[in-house]
Amino acid sequence: MPKAKKTPAQRKEQIEDDLVFEGHAYLNSNGTVDGERLLEIIRQSPGAFSLLVLSAVIYGDTDLHEDTESEYHRLTEDLISGLASVIERASEGDERAAIQLKAIEKLIKPEKFELPLGKIKELADRYETSPMLARGWELRRLMSMLLNVVEPLKSGQPDSINQPIRLTKNPIIPYSGLWNLAQRHWKRNTTLQSLAIRIYLERLQDAGITAEDETITDRTLKRDLASASKWERDTNEDEKRRRGHYKGEFGDSPITWFDFSEGWKARKVRRTASAQAARKKRTGSKQRDKSS
Repeated sequence: MPKAKKTPAQRKEQIEDDLVFEGHAYLNSNGTVDGERLLEIIRQSPGAFSLLVLSAVIYGDTDLHEDTESEYHRLTEDLISGLASVIERASEGDERAAIQLKAIEKLIKPEKFELPLGKIKELADRYETSPMLARGWELRRLMSMLLNVVEPLKSGQPDSINQPIRLTKNPIIPYSGLWNLAQRHWKRNTTLQSLAIRIYLERLQDAGITAEDETITDRTLKRDLASASKWERDTNEDEKRRRGHYKGEFGDSPITWFDFSEGWKARKVRRTASAQAARKKRTGSKQRDKSS
């Protein structure tokens, strides 16, 4: 009886198993690297040589090489993994992914397709995650990070971002800075959500994104969290998969968030600066009127 044909998802899972676990594509049985097999994989992998050259360019300087969290390192990782996903879906007949590939090619080779710079700039500047969703998911991500330095105040309580928490007694070294930050914002009956909101509001102000008379408040951020929850309820699973999904461990109630852009911050900085300049101009005009 012939074997059932594997679905694309099953084939991908099998490839990942071969590459990551036992029977690694370029590891010998004793765990050493088989250089010849690895070289052959690199030769057969489209774009692999260009990535090696790119790595050398980005990390050619010793100081840069030590900075594994550099801007271009993160950007390259996001772009390559995203492009691989788009190509994979297009090869499986996904019409939307095929259109994305065509658009990507035109962005990469604008001269070939006579794509004006203005159109590229419009695309770069115009489209961002909505501010409400971006803030809601960034708060969720912050809450997930804070789980490394806090714990439930009372054991046996159901996991909830609105249950009282306390600081851990011995913070893990990589999170000692976050522990100190949480301690500075600590109040009686603090919850994970209230702690994250206080820290987030301070970060926005420190970055010059908001001013002291800001309209983004505790209440605003709670509405943003509610908007994120509504989006998740109303959005189909395929759209969620395309956006990118992350999950932080929180007992039986994991804290989840989706991939988002932060363009709203730059726009907010420009609006805040413009408003402050206008107020300063009005104040100056009033003072001149009085003196005259």
